[in-house]
Amino acid sequence: MPIRNDPKKGPNGVYNGSVGTITLLDTEQRELEITFDGDAATYTFDELDDVLNAYAITVPAPKAANTPLLLFPSPRPAPSCCAAT
Repeated sequence: MPIRNDPKKGPNGVYNGSVGTITLLDTEQRELEITFDGDAATYTFDELDDVLNAYAITVPAPKAANTPLLLFPSPRPAPSCCAAT
């Protein structure tokens, strides 16, 4: 998940809070490719301070309080330890 907006990275830019998937790791070129919504963005190892692992996404309380329904799409089913019963 990028923590800084970079409109020049990738074909459509990357923005704070976007969630991506690491799709390529090139240790010889010292680059990492992350795909955000189908668009790949390449980070050099020196730029990795601009991205963090995204373990959880939260919604600020004021936004949640004013929203009757929040949907979080997931590309794959939740593991059984996290699924609603």
